[in-house]
This record gives sequence, structure tokens and C-alpha cells, in this order.
Amino acid sequence: MRALIAVFVALMVPVVLRAAEPDQYKSLTSTLDDSIKASRPKAEKAMAEYLRDVDNAAPEEFRALGFASRDEARSAKLGDPLPVIFVRLDRLSAFKAGANINGLMNEVHRVVYPVNVGKAARSTIELKKQGDEWVATALGGRNFIKLFSSAREKAMTAQAQKGANVRYSAVHIPALNLYFLGEQTADTFILIPLLDEPGLDLKAGAPAPAAQVFEKLVPAARRTNGPNQ
Repeated sequence: MRALIAVFVALMVPVVLRAAEPDQYKSLTSTLDDSIKASRPKAEKAMAEYLRDVDNAAPEEFRALGFASRDEARSAKLGDPLPVIFVRLDRLSAFKAGANINGLMNEVHRVVYPVNVGKAARSTIELKKQGDEWVATALGGRNFIKLFSSAREKAMTAQAQKGANVRYSAVHIPALNLYFLGEQTADTFILIPLLDEPGLDLKAGAPAPAAQVFEKLVPAARRTNGPNQ
């Protein structure tokens, strides 16, 4: 499963934040919003091209993408985008308790758009920023999006009971092969692990403040000699 996550990315529901948003999140929010605005036209174009090709696709092709039938593939629509926040290894290694997490989460080079049938996410279209352009680079990732959709649904249910305004993103630490669901409210940023990671003391679905999670990951980051990617 982790190998699939490393290959396919991935889910965000943009929600209007409260006016009293803390300064430390404003830069990140702007980056997320800009990435969605710039990538959406390319995602819509890629989706339109896919739908034009459905009638000529072999059954194994659309089934490999997560669709049960040709009719189901024809009915697919883009879901809410998921900006992927990239966390560099060197910055994580240098992170100190009490530091502003905005210094770790300020790069967004990918946006993943769920491809939905009804309310169910079946596949994804991935956009990557190459220079000044956003380019569609992958179609697939059904296991990745299922993990994120399940985590997001549970998180949304919990937040709805509190009446909170929330936006969701993906947080990726490629050097450690880790993905989290990011949950941002007006005054908090929470990370929710997608999978159990016993060696890192992370439990799937267990939310924790982003700063606490990053502090916990610093020793592993310092032991890792991999590239920032």
C-alpha cells in the first residue's frame, strides 16, 4: 500500500476560512489557493480529454483506473482538489520545538483532483508545476485517493459536530515516504496519519497538532540521508 501511495498522489475541500485567521497561516493559504486556481483549467482539460476517449478504451483500461463499467467511467466528474504540501528533509531535520510550522509547509508543486462517480472517489488526475506551467502528469491512484477520502470523511464528521470551518490538504514528506491529511482551521493545523507507522509512533486516523508531529519526526529525519526530492 505504501508503495502505491509513493507513486500516486493525492484531496482537498476548499472551505472559506474565518476572517480572524492567524498570520502564520495566511501565506500558506494563499499558496494553496493560487495552486488550485492555476491548476484547475488544466485538470478540467485533462478530464474532458479522458471522457472523449472512454468509448474507445478497452474494458481493462477503465477498470484499471477504478471504474466498474464504461457507463460508470462516462459519468465521472472532477471532485474537490487536493493541494499537496511538500515538506523538505533539510527543513524538517532543523525543526525545533516552538518553531513556526509555516517554515516547513510553504511549497506546493502538485495538486490532485479526485475523479468521482457520484460521491465516491474512484481515481485521480494529478497536476505538477513545471516551471511556470501546471501539467497533467498522471491518471490513476485509486488506492491513494480511497485512503484520503476515508480519512477526510471521518475528520469532516468530527469537525461538523463542532461547527468549525475547515480546509483539507495533503502533507507529503517524501524522504520519509509519509503522507498525512492536513486539517486547517482558523487557529490550528492538524496532521492525521493515513497508515500506522509503529516505528515513528504514528497511528492511522489519530489527529495531532502539526508541530507535535514534526517534532516527533525530527530524529528520523536526521537519520535519513536521502534527497529532499
